[in-house]
Amino acid sequence: MCTHCTGWRHESVGAMKWRAYVFLGLAGLAVVLAVAAFQQAPGYMDADYYFSGGQRLADGFGFSELVLWNYLDGPARLPHPSHGYWMPLVSILAAGGMALLGRTDFQAARLAFLLLAALIPPLTAALGWRLNRSQGAGWFAGLLALLPVFYLAYLPTSDSFAVLMVLG
Repeated sequence: MCTHCTGWRHESVGAMKWRAYVFLGLAGLAVVLAVAAFQQAPGYMDADYYFSGGQRLADGFGFSELVLWNYLDGPARLPHPSHGYWMPLVSILAAGGMALLGRTDFQAARLAFLLLAALIPPLTAALGWRLNRSQGAGWFAGLLALLPVFYLAYLPTSDSFAVLMVLG
């Protein structure tokens, strides 16, 4: 057995081509944009919190909030420091989209989340190929990731689902 072989298969045999990853990324972007077309607002508390935090950051108010989301951090007055309960990365990403596009609406806030969601199918395909050294496994994993059923509605909004799927 040669030094660059693992098991029964040679590592370079059957490797997925870069075009497959580009296709899966574009298909992932198309799917998440189709879902995003039906969402005009964050839609639930966590996504609203991150969106609001991103707006405050983009408007230059730093990590502060004008709304009492919960009483876990014992706010004494408004505005008060934000992200005492939720982690700030998602609000930072939302603020980045707003800063990049020069506006503080929901469409700008979710730019990073749309791009991250588009990365999920090619990353999943790469993982499928890496674990099995099979193009079929890579394609199957990537195609399954195009429609993550339960999570699909949460990927295009300002919440941590896409972030965790890519970084987690």
